[in-house]
This record gives sequence, structure tokens and C-alpha cells, in this order.
Amino acid sequence: ETTMGYPVTVRDGECIISGLKGNADIKIFDMSGRMVVTEHTSDAEYSVRLNDGYYLVRIKENGKEFVTKISMK
Repeated sequence: ETTMGYPVTVRDGECIISGLKGNADIKIFDMSGRMVVTEHTSDAEYSVRLNDGYYLVRIKENGKEFVTKISMK
């Protein structure tokens, strides 16, 4: 599953965000609104292991914000 803006891929229990330009704030929320990941990265790619379920991924970088929903299976 890839989304426009930043490629967000779900594979083998990992959420992989690529296409980052550096200096990105990444926050991942579960569907009850609880923040489960908060990370600042200057790397071009970021990955994190997540439990099964639906999540909201929010990426803030260079004054722009991108939000997408992912499904971990």
C-alpha cells in the first residue's frame, strides 16, 4: 500500500516511510487517538514495527504536513 506524498509501505509487520527529505517529525496514532510513535529523523527512510490494527501516520517536514491511514495485518 503506497500513498501519495510520501510512500508509506506496510510489509512484514513494519511501517516503512520513504521519500523523506530530512528534518521530519513522524507521529503515529492508533484509532483511539493514542500516540504510539513520535520520532524526529533526518534520514531518507524511517521504519517502525507496529501491532496489527489501523493507524494514522502524520509526517511534518519543511512546513508541510501529510496524513494517511494505514492497516497493519
